[in-house]
Amino acid sequence: MTYKQIEASRELRLWIGQVIVPAVSVTAVVLANPDVRNAATGEVSVEYLIGLLSSEDVYASEQFVLDVDGLPCVLENELLYNALLSLPDSERKVILYDFWHDWKDKEISKKLEVTVRTVYNLRQRAFKKIRTYYELHGQGRDP
Repeated sequence: MTYKQIEASRELRLWIGQVIVPAVSVTAVVLANPDVRNAATGEVSVEYLIGLLSSEDVYASEQFVLDVDGLPCVLENELLYNALLSLPDSERKVILYDFWHDWKDKEISKKLEVTVRTVYNLRQRAFKKIRTYYELHGQGRDP
C-alpha cells in the first residue's frame, strides 16, 4: 500500500467510526467476533464496515405485505401478491401459513378449525387458482 492509500484508509476508518458505526448500532456480540474486530488493536475491520454499507436498499414501495391473523407475509412479486389477493380467505390463509410461516397441516387445521384433509384440498385449489391467474396475466407455464 502506498502512503496515500494508507492515509485514505485511515480517513475512511475514522469517518466510518464516527458516522456509520453509531448509526448502524453494531452489537457487542458482533464486535467480539475475531473476524470483525482485530484482537491486538481492537479496531473494527474496514472490510466489515464496508460490507455494512454495501447492503441493498429495500423500499416499502417495492414490497407487498399480506397479513394473516396479525402475522405479516412480505412479498416482492406483485403478480404473486395479486394472485394471492384473488384467492378466497381460507385458501390464502393455508398458503400463507404453510409457505411464509412454515406451519404444518395439523397446526393449520387447528387454527382454521377444519380437518387436515381440508387443508390439503384448500392448498390444491389455491395452487390451481394461482396457476390460472399467472396464465391469464402473462406469466404462464414455460414451454
